[in-house]
Amino acid sequence: MKGVSALVWIGLAGVASIAMFHIKFEVEQLQGALNGLNKEILEEQKAVHVLQAEWSYLTRPEHIEALADRLLPHLHPAAAHQVGNIEQFQTAIQKPRTIPAATTVRPASARELQ
Repeated sequence: MKGVSALVWIGLAGVASIAMFHIKFEVEQLQGALNGLNKEILEEQKAVHVLQAEWSYLTRPEHIEALADRLLPHLHPAAAHQVGNIEQFQTAIQKPRTIPAATTVRPASARELQ
């Protein structure tokens, strides 16, 4: 009887040690995956920080003004006679517009856009 109970206890100890080894192995794998994810998060945070710095540099008012002067040379601020009130706008919307039948639309070429 003593031999059977000793065998049972040795078997339980073996099963427990195998279970502990398996759990330890899984925890180490999960820890490695967590470390990898943390590295990826840090890299993404650095990338976001760089993109925010680039965005703040590119959206400076003087930079946008220089781009507008270079790329939109015919764009000027609205003149005083071009500004109206809401009643003028509503009456302009209510009037139907007629488009002449002979009007043709052709696409602009690349030279015309420059």
